[in-house]
Amino acid sequence: MQNNKLTARESEAMNLLSEGLLYKEVADRMNVTLGNVKQKAHKIYEKLDVSNRTEAINKLKGTNKS
Repeated sequence: MQNNKLTARESEAMNLLSEGLLYKEVADRMNVTLGNVKQKAHKIYEKLDVSNRTEAINKLKGTNKS
């Protein structure tokens, strides 16, 4: 799941989140803090103009053309 608005690390985080992992699990996989993942998620949602994980996943998969 790649989007040219997102950095490589943001895309990596979004891929893990789209697999249904919790923020803590994403943090462990990416070797970053839980706070870092939460900040990344918030920044991703801002860039994609969405308000939550589900909307972000749908937008990146192309199922939400808003």
